[in-house]
Amino acid sequence: MRLLSVAPDGGLQLKTYSEDQVPPYAILSHTWGRLEDYEVTYRDVLDGTGLNKPGYEKLLFCHNQAMRHDLTYFWVDACCIDKSNSTELQEAINSMFRWYQRAERCYVYLTDVSIRAGERQLSREEWLPSFESSRWHTRAWTLQELIAPRSVEFYSREHVYLGDKVFLAENLRRITSIDNAVLSNGNFLQYSIDDRIRWCETRQATKSEDKVYSLLGLCNIYLPLIYGEGEEHAMRRLRKEISEADHLITAPARRRPFMVPFERNSRFTGREHDLSQVSGMLFRGTETSRAAIVGLGGIGKTQVAIELAYRAAELYPDCAIFWIPMTNTESLDRAYSSLADELDVPGRRNSSTDLKLLVQMHMSRVETGRWLMIFDNADSMETWTDKQSDRHAGKRLIHCLPKSALGSILFTSRDKKVAVKLAESEVIVLKGLEPSFSVELLRKSLIHTEDVDRPCESELEALGELLTHLPLALSQAAAYLNSNDVSIATYLTLFQEQDDTAIELLSEEFEDQGRYETARNPIAATWLISFERIRATDNLAAEYLSLMACLEHKDIPHSFLPAGPSKKKQLDAIGTLTAYSFLMKTTSNTYNLHRLVHHATWKWLKDRDLSRGFTRKALERLDEVVPMGYENRHVWRQFLGHMGHVLDLDKISVSDELHLNLTWRLGHYLKSDGRYREAELRSLKAWRALELEPDSVAYRTFLTHQLNLGLLQKTLGEFETASQIFEGVTPFLQSELGAEHPSCLQILSALAHCYLIMGRLVESGQILTRVLESQRRILGDDHPDTLDTLKVCMEHSVLRGDLVQAERLGIAVIEGYRHSKREQQRACKE
Repeated sequence: MRLLSVAPDGGLQLKTYSEDQVPPYAILSHTWGRLEDYEVTYRDVLDGTGLNKPGYEKLLFCHNQAMRHDLTYFWVDACCIDKSNSTELQEAINSMFRWYQRAERCYVYLTDVSIRAGERQLSREEWLPSFESSRWHTRAWTLQELIAPRSVEFYSREHVYLGDKVFLAENLRRITSIDNAVLSNGNFLQYSIDDRIRWCETRQATKSEDKVYSLLGLCNIYLPLIYGEGEEHAMRRLRKEISEADHLITAPARRRPFMVPFERNSRFTGREHDLSQVSGMLFRGTETSRAAIVGLGGIGKTQVAIELAYRAAELYPDCAIFWIPMTNTESLDRAYSSLADELDVPGRRNSSTDLKLLVQMHMSRVETGRWLMIFDNADSMETWTDKQSDRHAGKRLIHCLPKSALGSILFTSRDKKVAVKLAESEVIVLKGLEPSFSVELLRKSLIHTEDVDRPCESELEALGELLTHLPLALSQAAAYLNSNDVSIATYLTLFQEQDDTAIELLSEEFEDQGRYETARNPIAATWLISFERIRATDNLAAEYLSLMACLEHKDIPHSFLPAGPSKKKQLDAIGTLTAYSFLMKTTSNTYNLHRLVHHATWKWLKDRDLSRGFTRKALERLDEVVPMGYENRHVWRQFLGHMGHVLDLDKISVSDELHLNLTWRLGHYLKSDGRYREAELRSLKAWRALELEPDSVAYRTFLTHQLNLGLLQKTLGEFETASQIFEGVTPFLQSELGAEHPSCLQILSALAHCYLIMGRLVESGQILTRVLESQRRILGDDHPDTLDTLKVCMEHSVLRGDLVQAERLGIAVIEGYRHSKREQQRACKE
């Protein structure tokens, strides 16, 4: 098989692969141009010509779409087959159905469908008629191109996505008379040969024989090509081959056991790279292959396993496939019992034998043939290591797994630690969907009616981003939107209103055919299982998770986490949270807690009356690890958002010195960082919450907040408000500290400056005279506080019109700063 790719210089290049080494690829479905020299041919690609042919645009379109889906290679019939070689052409036509089946994506390029009328973009209702009358639906070869690929996407002349064969299934059914089941799942084998031939009756081909040859893959028949024999003769030969393979006439070929409790998910989207990786780890044929899929609850592990099972059944018809749910002991035992019955394992009815050992021995035989076992929800290591019964002490489930060069075992697990123990290094970690696939999944899941506008791309992208591209969360949101007739814009607003509303939306029950009947479907419920398991197995990890739920979800410094009983225990606890995909370490020694898990954990704490206690612990920990002093700004800057988040969770109390102190410190940090408005709001919030009498225990803290607020108001230009605060604070501080305490003098200097700006020059001058005399006597001429007061005196002189005095004071300020700087440099040298 030859595949196309784009070379570094921008030209096209072909590479040939054997059947068992073909990399993931996309495929183009199109109708050939009517002019002889329209399409780019195999010879054009070899010669580096054809760039000016009209058909070259199709190749660029296919390449660009493939790159969007992380596919380097693509296949186009016009230039990947050497049609001048009759042997190659015959092999290609007989292989083509399989090539379409194995493609990751099939892009249908409809040159006769436009979504524009001049400058105006047409609505779906306006372009649908041209879609339904497109020439593509009338051609014989496009029948297999519609049915064989898993993913068929339709694009307009302008390269605009119109929908895939699942989304457009009802329209395609009306056009082709092919049932939705075939279009959605590609399950054509349940239809008779006559049905399959009938699907092609009204279609046309340039060469009459091709109308028959295009059916070879659908009928699972190999037929030599004899161009010139005519359609009727070719059909007789096809019928003859079919009659000799009479097992195909009424039913599909007898297949090996396929025990998967779920139908194929017609909305399955993306994950091609992950599927390719897992497939590469399995079916090696040299020893028992093991692989594991891990990821956050709701990330789509089970769905990937289901899709892999169906693809394996298509690729390896001789492969027996068994699904073992590990949701509980009963489901595990039932699955093993069904498996033993299906394989007719000898001795399975004997109650004195261990069924798992019998299955192991039977499946380890070469005679059993190729098989795949899928252990879904393998989250608990105890299930694998607990002894199965007293009669078989030491025989644990992990030791009862069959071993065969023809066997493959796949595990899905929330816990990466369990996955590594079961599959060693053969582990795939699932992440959220790519944004484009999130949009595609939502389009497939949302109800579309004639009287409801389709959601715009930006809304779908915003919803995908909000739900962190988690497939289960996206499906849950779509179910909510469908059942409540709510717009995406309304859902986005609801979700972002407050944490409780977000959790309510994440806790909505909905029907999901791809999950177990006993399972709770809401995304929040899947994490609840993980929370409880962490609490049962790793107390320190549970404490870390609970403490981090009290902070902002991003950039949590490592230093915030309290030390564990040992360094190893601490590393193990962080490893547990990372293994469940709750936590991700960044390059700056900080952690990001998954945003939706952050919401769910906080709700979990509140439901169990634990939120207050952990909020308190978080405040105490912040008090310990966040230092004072501008020189430590590289440390306290990391905690500003977290301090604000925790303080907002905890109601201010008059007697709560810790909360009051942290509130004051946060305001101080924000002010030092130049974030004056935020500092003002923080201090104002604390100030208004405390209505205290002068003899109150917390009155000193209250005044501290007032003073901080006054300095902020002055910085922000609110001089009248600042002066009122300074007037209220000064008498108490003078009585407590003394009239000439440096702090009291500093406040009086600030008050004088406010009076000066407000035009109260006489009062300002009187205060400045007293303050400056005291500061010079107590602190010295070059002290920063003295110099600050001198600057205010200079402004006072300017406003009074005494420019000579202002100049003299200005020179004194400059000389004072120079002298102060020299003293600092001397002190540093000493």
